[in-house]
Amino acid sequence: MSLWPVRTGAHWWQDFVAPADVVMFYRGRITFKGSTHQAPWHNALSYIGPRGDLFAEGMKKYGWTVRNQRDWS
Repeated sequence: MSLWPVRTGAHWWQDFVAPADVVMFYRGRITFKGSTHQAPWHNALSYIGPRGDLFAEGMKKYGWTVRNQRDWS
């Protein structure tokens, strides 16, 4: 799992984040522990692995999840 700033037009986003098994677009902006301010950008979490269903189910309350259909068998 990786935390990324949402920059969908950037080459690195399209190379590293878009191909993930699940991407969760966080609703709102993250406030990191110990900080009094929110992050100045929107965030997404990406997951690569065979248990994308569990990741998507557990994270759906935090934002919108998108699944990339991949066969892990």
